[in-house]
Amino acid sequence: LGNGDLGASLGASIERGALTLALGLNQLVAIRDYNRSGVWADEVFPRRMALGAVEIASPALVGCGFAATQELATAEVRASLSCQGGRALDVSATLSPDENAMALRVVASGDVGSLSVSVAVTPLPAQLCRSTPGAGGNGTTKCESLDGTVRAGGSGRTVWAQRQPLGLKSPQPISVAVAASVAGDGAALGCSATSERSAACTGALSGGGSTALDVAVAVVSNWDLCSTSAGCADPQHAAANRSQQMGLGAIEAANRGFWGELWSRSWAALTAEMRG
Repeated sequence: LGNGDLGASLGASIERGALTLALGLNQLVAIRDYNRSGVWADEVFPRRMALGAVEIASPALVGCGFAATQELATAEVRASLSCQGGRALDVSATLSPDENAMALRVVASGDVGSLSVSVAVTPLPAQLCRSTPGAGGNGTTKCESLDGTVRAGGSGRTVWAQRQPLGLKSPQPISVAVAASVAGDGAALGCSATSERSAACTGALSGGGSTALDVAVAVVSNWDLCSTSAGCADPQHAAANRSQQMGLGAIEAANRGFWGELWSRSWAALTAEMRG
């Protein structure tokens, strides 16, 4: 999934019984105006810095079979973990075309027992190095350190995690927060930080039937806020508030409207050679 800024790739960690949305953000760069910390910085840092992930998991689904499909007409992705005995986890993901937000429809079936919805950002390595081969085997290694921060937290039914790769070493540091809010009556969830860079809503599901949860995900950077009254402020509160306020139906309607308009204006022409 992608909207030109936010990208999401849906996969699974079968050994942990988890469906995972790996997130990337085009804004999270480490070159040019963003970083002038050292003479080699633009060569050492990758052009895109990693962001993090949203994960939905249950211990009861460890080792279950994974399957995923994408609806090309609407760019909606569906993934599942399914086990013998009827235990299953199904997730449908839709990305907003207008903002960095996602709607996740989650259904847990059978005797799943407990479920967690978590967000995490990629840890900050102490140093990044890149080696360049040289004549006669005499290459050079260039290194740059990261002086940024990662943090996470949760309250109510909302969790968030934040990543800022560079701090004082950058004249224009970018900070990005990922927040997820969970709605639904079928689970007793408690939400809090699980490490300095991750947080989770975890709890027991009611009964052994089917439980549906709606998860609203918002990704906000301090650069997103520069044109607002907040003025390039810390994005954590903005991401949490947006995830709590957004309607999943509105995101899904906007996405289908975008693709419906796109396909109505699209066409393809096949030459005689292409037709065989």
